[in-house]
Amino acid sequence: MSGERKATSLAIAVLPLLLLATSCRNSGLVETTFASLGHGSVNEAASIGQGPHLVLFRSRAAWERASELYMLDLTPEAEQALAAVDFATQSVAAFTLGGRPSGGYDITLQSIAAVPPPRFELTSKSPGPGEMVIQITTHPFHLVVLNGTGVPSNAEFVLDGKNTAFRPLTLQ
Repeated sequence: MSGERKATSLAIAVLPLLLLATSCRNSGLVETTFASLGHGSVNEAASIGQGPHLVLFRSRAAWERASELYMLDLTPEAEQALAAVDFATQSVAAFTLGGRPSGGYDITLQSIAAVPPPRFELTSKSPGPGEMVIQITTHPFHLVVLNGTGVPSNAEFVLDGKNTAFRPLTLQ
């Protein structure tokens, strides 16, 4: 089974409330601007594996079904931005770092370059030496609103200056 199909099958198994899971092949990214909603950790049961991945929510219903799995304290401004998402022209996206052995990890979408293909620039944070962090497996993510309805299959993801494979998953 291919890695993409395996990830999709796993997502359907661990997220039974989701109706449809497909890859991000149908592009619809129309702008390079995005709005940050916040950072958090995905419930381990919702994780799609240890590596980085992009989960694209293409409808309010898809986000609402999965939102309880994304541990995130939204500011009032972020709640307003999320409520205002027009899923006909926008998407909610979770850029995840994958499983990490403890707390203290984070991932941040810094920019989207318009050059064909689109290039997503991300940075990560690891706990510093001696930093006190929670000692459980975490799955850090950055939740954003993208101005577009998809991410092209040829999009590039650069994490900490290195080209990195992000497994895409679109939830309708």
